[in-house]
Amino acid sequence: ATIQPIVKKCLDHLQQPNLDTTDIFISTPSVPELLKVQASFDEASDPYTVDISSASPNTILAFLKRYLRNLQEPLFTFELYDSFVNAQNISSTDEQISAYSSLLDALPVTNYKICYSFFTFLASTVKDLQEKPRR
Repeated sequence: ATIQPIVKKCLDHLQQPNLDTTDIFISTPSVPELLKVQASFDEASDPYTVDISSASPNTILAFLKRYLRNLQEPLFTFELYDSFVNAQNISSTDEQISAYSSLLDALPVTNYKICYSFFTFLASTVKDLQEKPRR
């Protein structure tokens, strides 16, 4: 099982060296730009051919969030949803980490790979933001 091409294309774009992700989680994307990205992917027979190089990082992230939100089966599957919710109530950090680890291992392979790629992106972005001087 592999990551869906749309997800891979977006995450690859967001992980480019020197891409300015400073306000990626707080800036609102341009609606016309978001609709343009959506239309480009909708019209493409191969998502890898879609040119998203001129789209802002927050537009790509917003598109990716929308794409994941609209999946027929959520990333953290319906079957495991209650277990993920219950894991947040575990008081011991070690036990909570163990529970989440087991739940991630129980995901379908594709979902696991998407989570791994997305979490890697998030960790890298947070690290980059912590290393940048504050404005």
